[in-house]
Amino acid sequence: GRFSSKILRWTDARVGLLSEVINGIRIIKFQGWENGFLDRADELRRNELRYLRKQALLKALNNLLLETGPVLVALVTFISFSQIEDKPLDAAQVFTALSLFAIMRLPLRILPTVIDSAIQARISLNRLQQFLSADQVPQ
Repeated sequence: GRFSSKILRWTDARVGLLSEVINGIRIIKFQGWENGFLDRADELRRNELRYLRKQALLKALNNLLLETGPVLVALVTFISFSQIEDKPLDAAQVFTALSLFAIMRLPLRILPTVIDSAIQARISLNRLQQFLSADQVPQ
């Protein structure tokens, strides 16, 4: 959520600057201001990319946890069971537990995507609300 809103802020600033450049390209070219606008656009893009990299790193860490989590949970569960019960596991118990873990795996895998989508929706709704509640420009 925090990264998404910062990414959108930098993206909006960069797109706004580029729109300004496109709208005033004749004046910019005539005055020789290309390098100044390019430097500003590059700085905005670097800031945007910094947050995109952080977001990608967090997603990679999330995927790592999603892939290794079920294996670790099963391992810890089986070790804990055998230590607490002080008897070996039989095949029926292992297969039943693995089936239950497999059933829980899909909802847990989808959960981060649902949370990310909800955060993106909230950010979009806030931006729409700001736009719709802004004062009208007189014609």
